[in-house]
Amino acid sequence: MKKALSLLIVSLFLLSGCVINEKPKTVQTVQEPPVEKESPPVQREEEPAPEPVPEPAPAPEEPPAAEEPAAPAVPDVSDAEMQYLDQVSPMLEQLSAGLYAFGELNMQASGDPSLLTDSGWTKEMAKALVQMQSASDDLKSLQPPPGMAEVHDLFLLAGKEIDYVVAHYPGAVDSMDIAAIEQCTEALLNVGMYMDQASALLGSSPQSY
Repeated sequence: MKKALSLLIVSLFLLSGCVINEKPKTVQTVQEPPVEKESPPVQREEEPAPEPVPEPAPAPEEPPAAEEPAAPAVPDVSDAEMQYLDQVSPMLEQLSAGLYAFGELNMQASGDPSLLTDSGWTKEMAKALVQMQSASDDLKSLQPPPGMAEVHDLFLLAGKEIDYVVAHYPGAVDSMDIAAIEQCTEALLNVGMYMDQASALLGSSPQSY
């Protein structure tokens, strides 16, 4: 307000100096300039309230630990059955070695039929046949306890197939009889089948072969 009054006084003084040399005509009413109204205070916009922070979701519960399967029960084995298994074990190892050697030699001959007349090849094949026959004869000589009778019968069936191979394979090779050779090969496949069945019967026996 003081600034406005000062301006008004200065304006009046200047106006008075301009009309000194003039004759007065009429009294002029000096109108005061309108007083500026104070503008209403600017209302500050209210800041928006902060958004609520979502609470973290609870961690998912861990699934319960899976139960380990129970170990298969080991069947009770009598002393007689244990003795039988101890006797059978080296015989089966010998039979397995003979079967493996026979299979390797047979595969070689299938790729190169000229080996059937090779002296080195026929010598190695004769060793494999003797191994199988010897193991088969040893298995036949055993007297199994009642608990092993079914397993022993499968060993005997495998032995019959081995007897067939030992009796017919050398002649089939000498005569180059492919059909007879294939029959001997099928007989050995039967040996493997009987051994698998015997292994299944022995199951988790402590000294299964």
